[in-house]
Formats: sequence, C-alpha cells, structure tokens
Amino acid sequence: MIAKYVERLAATLATLTILSTSALSGGSLKERIQQKMQTAITQVQALAADGGNPAPHLALLEKARGQVLAGHPQHGEATLDKALNALAQVSQTAGGGQGPVLPVLDWSNEKTTKLYTHPRKIKIRGYSSTVMEPFISYDGQLLLFNNSNTEADTDLHLARKTGDLEFQYIRVLDETRSDVMEAAPSLDNSGALYFTSLREYFQTRETILRGQLEGDRVVGTEVIRGQITPARNGLLNMDVSVSPQGDELYISAARFVAGSNAPKESNLQLARKVNGQFEIDRKSARLFARVNTDALEYAPSISGDGLELYFTRASQLIAKGSQGGKLRIMVATRKNRNDPFEEPSVIKAITGFVEAPTITGDKRYLYYHAKDPKGVLSLYRVTRQ
Repeated sequence: MIAKYVERLAATLATLTILSTSALSGGSLKERIQQKMQTAITQVQALAADGGNPAPHLALLEKARGQVLAGHPQHGEATLDKALNALAQVSQTAGGGQGPVLPVLDWSNEKTTKLYTHPRKIKIRGYSSTVMEPFISYDGQLLLFNNSNTEADTDLHLARKTGDLEFQYIRVLDETRSDVMEAAPSLDNSGALYFTSLREYFQTRETILRGQLEGDRVVGTEVIRGQITPARNGLLNMDVSVSPQGDELYISAARFVAGSNAPKESNLQLARKVNGQFEIDRKSARLFARVNTDALEYAPSISGDGLELYFTRASQLIAKGSQGGKLRIMVATRKNRNDPFEEPSVIKAITGFVEAPTITGDKRYLYYHAKDPKGVLSLYRVTRQ
C-alpha cells in the first residue's frame, strides 16, 4: 500500500515541472502554486511515513494538477488551499490535543492546589454529541463549545443554563461556519464572539475571527487583522480567550509538524487592543515567563478581574522510572493586571483526559471538557472552595 502511495507522490511531483509552462503566465501566481504544491507534497510524504492515510490528500493534489494543466490555475490554487487546510487539520486535531509524542517534562514536582473541588458532569438537554473547548459566559448563563476537533467540519454550538447542573441546547451557530473547522469560542461582556478557524490560514496566516452574538445569532463575522499573526513559519494562533472588557486576547501560539497529532510547541501570549486594533504586548514574554515551559501550554481562560489565568498543560513524564503522558488544568495568579503571572499550580481535583478550562466571572465555577467513563468527551464542572 505504501509503495502505491509513493508512486502517486512521484507522479504528483511532476506538477512542479509542469507549472513552469505557459499554463501559468503570471509570475506571482506561479510562485504561489509552486510553493503550496511543494509544501503539500512534503506534508503528505511525512503523513505517509508516520503511518497515516495520504490518499484523500493525494486526490486533492492530483485534482489541482489537472486544473492547472487545463488552464485554470486559480481553481488549482483553491484546491491546493483546501488540501493544505485538510493536512493542517490532520496535524492539529487528531487526539484532542494529546498526540503520540508530547514534550518531555518532569512534572512530578509541580505545585498543586485544592482551590476547586467536587467534579460534576453537566447535562446539555437536546444535545447528545461530543462537547469540546467550552466557554462559559462571565455571567455563567451562556455556554459556547465546539462539537469536536477530529472532524473535517467542526462547528460552534450554543446552549443556555437552565439549572445548577443543566443547560438547554439552542443551536449550531451556522453564521460562523465554513468548509473547515471553527473552534475555541470566547465571548466578552458586550457580546463580541471570538473563535479560531483555518479558513484563511494559507493565504494570510490569520486564524482568529470575531462576530457579534445578538440573541441566538452571530452577525458580522470577520477575520481580525491586527498585529497578532505569528511571523515565524509553522506557527499559528490555536486558541483564544477574550477578557470581559474586550481589550485583551489571551492566545496560544502553536507549531505543528505534518503527521503529528500534537503541536511540537505551544505557548501563551497576550494581545492588547491599541487604537482599535489588537497587537502582541511587548511584555508578553515576561508576563508568561513562569507559565510557559517546554511542555505544551494552551486553551487559556482569563478570570474577570484579570488576576487568574487557567490553561491546559500537556507533556510526558520520563522520571523516577515512570513513563507516560499527562494532561492537567492549571491556574496561575498575580496581584495586578500588569504583573507577570506567578508559577502555576495543578488543580488537584481535575484528573484524567482533561482540557480547555473556562471560568465564570465570580470564579465560583470552573468548567472544562473531559472523557467520561464511556470515553466520550463531555462537559464537567468543579466548584471553588
């Protein structure tokens, strides 16, 4: 089977030579397609070498090749963008953030806290599928989440609180949908909805979008074009958490490699709104100096007062004769919004396959997704002591 893939790859590589013909008269278009094709081929080869199935991606590359040969390079470029989106989702999403190879970190000496306790599973009436990357509004009444991050078409969903341990499902937010995944929702107190999407990544590298939640619908969805896009190749903004005032974005910048289910690296950073546009704070590295490590830090959630930061950390432990991977939800605190965060602590009551914390404005409840006893990713909550 692998030999068959290699033969098809070799045939697709010929596209690079074909692209030098008159089918591409525009130099910049030619260069873009050549670069995208080469990138896609490299990623497909890495995927095959890692034991993945490159067949659907090869089919898209061959379709792009045919479109270019037929004298439709613009269509070919659009197909290449679709292929690159699909490859990025394979790298980014399989495994829900816990891939086969996580960074090595001795977490045996990490501090722990009993700040929250009593984990409880939350019911969403009218909804029976996967719950991932939840966001609870600062007033604790609205729940936003995405249905999965392992499907090609991952969408944002909305629910409303109806009881202590219960929400009523409302609808999928169709207004935010595209042909790629939408994930990691976050909402400020004015109703501005922030989320991530790969729909423009291979054109502009932008992945953070914004719309306005009015009632149960989102209007005016747009890509944020401030100075927040990573300049370094391979990095993308994976998750976002907006402050209740809407003036700060807490972002995880991650780097993926083809064929891997987990990021190679992921660290938290801060963007502030300056003259109506977001830009990365020049003090960002200092603010998170005690938070970011060689492990993966992602899925941030900032408290309403800006003094507590919740996030997921993932790594594997090879120390004291033990070996294995671990996901944990952590909290880092500070005394002032302009101060760096102190060394974070693991929330001891939250265990297992856990990710994506989200805190209510009064800090009473912390929600997150976790695998239930049947292995289904579901919504859970712990209560502040």
